[in-house]
Amino acid sequence: MEVRYIVFSPDEVRSAIITFVQRQGTVAAANDVLAVEFVGPNDAPSALVRVRGQPAPEPTSLSAQYLIAALLLYCGDRRIPVPRRAEKRVELSVNGLTLVLTTDKPSGTPVTGLAQVAYGEIATRATNELTGIKEELSRAQARATHAEALVDGAEERVRRAEAARSKATATLVSIANLPGLRGRLGRWLVRYNAL
Repeated sequence: MEVRYIVFSPDEVRSAIITFVQRQGTVAAANDVLAVEFVGPNDAPSALVRVRGQPAPEPTSLSAQYLIAALLLYCGDRRIPVPRRAEKRVELSVNGLTLVLTTDKPSGTPVTGLAQVAYGEIATRATNELTGIKEELSRAQARATHAEALVDGAEERVRRAEAARSKATATLVSIANLPGLRGRLGRWLVRYNAL
């Protein structure tokens, strides 16, 4: 787990908020913002932005999520790296605002300790997938062996049928060569088979 604190000075916070409200269309120019005040608890502050032309009791309020958006926009404009998957929150600090970025260990990433790496979930997932693949391969090999046995059996039956047909044909030819009624019957059967 990683926790990063990015501390912004009051001028940086003011600049970030003014840029944010300008991009939101709340104000047209930076000098339309008269004042920026922070209210609320330290761990969930909000900002009151007083804009020129608005009545004094009704400032624009920015909740903590909008403050986070303003600070992220500020970081992006100044190429300050911010992890995308980090949990983001804002806190009041002595010097202005602090952006707190917490990156939890996502499931499946290596855990390091004492110059050793334990892959935990990655290894378990890979082992389970390999086991599944091996089982599928074993089933496929068993099906292939069974199919080969069926093909061999079919080929053997075809050989026996061919041998029986050859023997029957030879018998009919030998009968056709006999004299008399048997021979005529044999010749008739040979002619009938030829059709």
